[in-house]
Formats: sequence, C-alpha cells, structure tokens
Amino acid sequence: MVWGDTEGVEAWTGRARTIIRENCDGDVAAKNIKHLVETVARVSEEIFKCVLLLWLAPERRTLVVPEVLPLVTVVTPVYNREDYLEEVILSVLGQDYPNIEFIVLDDGSTDGTLQVIWKYRERLRWESHANMGQTRTVNKGFSMAKGEIVGVVNSDDPLLPGAIREIVAFMRKGRTHWSSIRLESNRPARRDHRAY
Repeated sequence: MVWGDTEGVEAWTGRARTIIRENCDGDVAAKNIKHLVETVARVSEEIFKCVLLLWLAPERRTLVVPEVLPLVTVVTPVYNREDYLEEVILSVLGQDYPNIEFIVLDDGSTDGTLQVIWKYRERLRWESHANMGQTRTVNKGFSMAKGEIVGVVNSDDPLLPGAIREIVAFMRKGRTHWSSIRLESNRPARRDHRAY
C-alpha cells in the first residue's frame, strides 16, 4: 500500500473490521479503525505492516502485538570452496531465526562454487564478480546489507543450530561483538590460503 491509496486503506479497513467483529464484543473499536489505518499508513509502510500483523487473543479480548525481530544480514564471501560451501549455506538457511538476509558473494571462483550457489539461488541473494580479494568482497557485502545486525560467515565455517538467535539475544543485551559467542562447530579448521 502506498500513501494516498484510498482503495488500499478501504480494503484493509474492511479486513480489520471483520477481524474485530469476529473476536470482540461490541462495535466500539471498529468505529475508529479507518482513522487508525489511515494514520498508520501515513506514518510508515513498515509500521502499517506491523499493524496488519496484529492478532486478537480471544480469551483476553486484547490485542497482542508480535515481537518485531531485527533483520540479520549474513555475508559469505567465497572463492573456490565448492567442497565446503553447501554445508555453510545449509547451516545459515537452517537457522531457527526467522528474519535473515543471506548474501553469498563469489569472488571469481574457477571451480564448481557457482553450481553450489545456483542450487540455492531462490533462498539467498548472490552475486559473482571478477576476483578482487576477500576484504573488498566482504566490504561489497556490507554495502549490500539491509540488516540491523550484519556479520560475516566464511565459506568453510558452518554455523551451529540456533547461532543467529543467540547472536540477536546477545546483542539485545547491549553487547556488540559476535566473536564472544561460540558459533561454529568444534571440527578442525579447513584453511587453504588460496581459497576463502
């Protein structure tokens, strides 16, 4: 919905009225719902989306607002890691945290890395470019990131289950460094200085 879209406001007003009538006694709240929807739509589309996600708890007859979780961006730079990349991709896509943006940047790989990325292309953002080195590739990922929390997961270091959820909980307590949390498994490091 865009500002000034009166048909959209009317549609969502009707939907909100229906939900309220089905779950609340009386019509008091429904009288002001159009004003509420219009006001929220003017303030911000994001806030409007949150209002639409409201649901009613019939047993209490009160509105319950779902928690808005921060977007977490995971950037994975990759160069010639076809043997390890799929494990990393699955470890990020398999996280139990629901609000993840996953960016995989291929830095000019010459092995089968692109085939691995292509297999998961609809579940992540990806890009391939001529080789420019890991640091520049990570910086490119940071510039593409939309998340409130942004971090790097290397292409040979899969995350443990629940790692992103733990990171968000940790950072909400005012801490700021991912390195303080055990994110990876206890397996031997796979280091080949010609790949990352």
